[in-house]
Amino acid sequence: MSPTHCHAASDSLDILRWVVGIGLYCSIKWHHDQNQKKKNDARAAQLAAEEHSLDAPDAAAGVR
Repeated sequence: MSPTHCHAASDSLDILRWVVGIGLYCSIKWHHDQNQKKKNDARAAQLAAEEHSLDAPDAAAGVR
């Protein structure tokens, strides 16, 4: 095997490692961002529910 051929195979493995590494990074970041979005949405819904219950305390207490 010639040194040039071996060097070319090494270059393609380096490129493959970069592509896979970038793909893994993007995948992990996307899942993390989705988890953060779910937490923020849940917190916003909780705050809205608390605010709504403060606006109408009679309805929450069952008074007509």
